[in-house]
Amino acid sequence: MTKNFALVISPLYNSQSSGVLITGLVNGGAAQNNNIQSWSVLVAVNGTTLTDVNSLRNILSPLTPGHHLVLTINNAASNAQTTYSIITQPAPDNSSRATIGIFTFPYYKPVASFLPVSVPYHFYNTLSWMSLILLGVALVNMLPMFPFDGDRYFDTLLAIVRVPGWLRKYVRIGASLASLSLLGLNLILSFVLFGTIFPK
Repeated sequence: MTKNFALVISPLYNSQSSGVLITGLVNGGAAQNNNIQSWSVLVAVNGTTLTDVNSLRNILSPLTPGHHLVLTINNAASNAQTTYSIITQPAPDNSSRATIGIFTFPYYKPVASFLPVSVPYHFYNTLSWMSLILLGVALVNMLPMFPFDGDRYFDTLLAIVRVPGWLRKYVRIGASLASLSLLGLNLILSFVLFGTIFPK
């Protein structure tokens, strides 16, 4: 988790994470089987205090499936602390790796009790999606296709290499048609492969 993100949320949330926020549960996983709730905070494993997701990862990485763990969890709403005894399960992508069946995010404690613990998680995801979308828009804008900025840069480059004005017009039209075809093929291919033009 970047320091910049922590600084952005610091007026309303502590800038230092102090646990692991459970954002979701794996179906049939150890956490779900033990009735652990989403949006609760994992603060310790076998008595070892957790400060962030990496500290949890460091504890789990040397373990194998079938290992017994005692989890200390805070209910974010009531601030009540509960311990759970669970048995680690094999990870879906690696049967030799232990997992407790949770989706995680660093826990940033709210400065006021009425603030939801889930806000930093949703805010971070929103920023991530916005970054991807803006990057995609910037890349499309640089295609040599009218009326995008890329067409103007392309025309400038043609002028620098001394392509005659009458020929530049047709080269730009050809580049615009080629770029439009690539965009269209990309949308069609995405729909054929994934059933949607948007990432899932």
